[in-house]
Amino acid sequence: MLVAKLIYKVYELIGLNFNFSYIAHKKMFMRIFFLVCLALISDILGYSQNVPLKKNQVISCESGRMRVTDINTYTETPVNKKLPGSGNYFIAISIELIKATENSEIVSAYFVLNDNTNKIYRMPGAWGEIEIMGKLSNFEATQGATVCVRNPKEQLNLLFEVPKTTKPADMVLSYDDQSLAKTKTSEITSATECTLTEILIYEKGYDIVPKEKRIYNDVFYKDVTRYISIEPQFKNYFYNKKAHNHTITHYWMKADGTIIFQLEQILEIKPEWKTFLNNDGGYGWEKAGNWEPGDYKAQVTMDGVVVGEKAFKVIDREYTLTDIKAFAFGDARPAIQFRKYNDIFYSDSVKYISFEIGLKNTLFQQTLHEHPIVLIWYNSEGKFEGEQKGTVTIKPEWSYYTYSSDGWGYKEYGKWSPGTYKVDILIDSIKWGEKNIEIKERPKIVPANND
Repeated sequence: MLVAKLIYKVYELIGLNFNFSYIAHKKMFMRIFFLVCLALISDILGYSQNVPLKKNQVISCESGRMRVTDINTYTETPVNKKLPGSGNYFIAISIELIKATENSEIVSAYFVLNDNTNKIYRMPGAWGEIEIMGKLSNFEATQGATVCVRNPKEQLNLLFEVPKTTKPADMVLSYDDQSLAKTKTSEITSATECTLTEILIYEKGYDIVPKEKRIYNDVFYKDVTRYISIEPQFKNYFYNKKAHNHTITHYWMKADGTIIFQLEQILEIKPEWKTFLNNDGGYGWEKAGNWEPGDYKAQVTMDGVVVGEKAFKVIDREYTLTDIKAFAFGDARPAIQFRKYNDIFYSDSVKYISFEIGLKNTLFQQTLHEHPIVLIWYNSEGKFEGEQKGTVTIKPEWSYYTYSSDGWGYKEYGKWSPGTYKVDILIDSIKWGEKNIEIKERPKIVPANND
């Protein structure tokens, strides 16, 4: 009752001839009384999910706190022409995230406008900057699609289509997470259930490449590139909670955004997946050499919203592999003229094994170029044993170049186990070839029996 008396006194002071016999005054009094009580309750709880549409208004909810920083009106959409328009006009509202609560985000589709007739307007679009894979990127979410923000650095602009007779000053902005969750779940779940963490790209043939054998890169050589596959990786926010489905589309594009090919898949994310990836069959040809050199980009959308992209390029080869030869030695690696090449070695005469890798310089008399090289060893049981790293440096005056690896082995003779060993040769992270060598026990000479 103290609150009611206070409102009554204020009502008298502003000169409104208070009289309960007038129904209009009574309704106005009750409305003010209700709003004040609601404000007091919201202040106690720390939430204010419904605010007049004015600059600097703060909206608070369980997911966090945000502020209205700007309000503009347009006769046509201020973003792309995908948004609907029917002779009405548009209110654009800029939102600044003050702070999101832990493990929460502000979802664009949860914002609604109410006019003075209590009609509800939902958001047909949003744009701004969101954090994708650790950096801010421009986005547009149109035709009911949605985005979410978790970082104060991100920028969110909301767009509402309203009748021309509607004034922004008569509107109330709300963060209506509960009702929308019941009525428009299909439009909002993609941003709140999972997020893109990384896009990886690799070259492959027609067959599926096991995860552990994929070699990821963003530069590919025309003469050895067949299919280029896009592998986006995601974090599941509903880990150990529930399953959810999403439509994920991969786009292979030129650098200017021209779509070369697209592949759409419906992916069911299981609750036991803390993270997950979406693999595809790749785009390209079974035979290498068909990709045109140039700049490209891979783009990924989820439920129609762009969630990330990554640039890659196809280039002409600066060298070609001509041969791979193996030789063995003891304490010191011999000069080229004294090396004896073979694929079979006896354990008692081998300490170290090294490789000579011949390369033809396709930039002969043009420019110096350098390339990382890796030799990956697999033991006689086919298991990974180790790797050797180096650098190939080819001078312009060399038409051919020979790279000699360091020795791989033991300080003593007889330590190599008999069996077949394999070495993969990777230059610029691309597998150029492989070489098998065999280690044998030397046959024992049995003395002749003179009897």
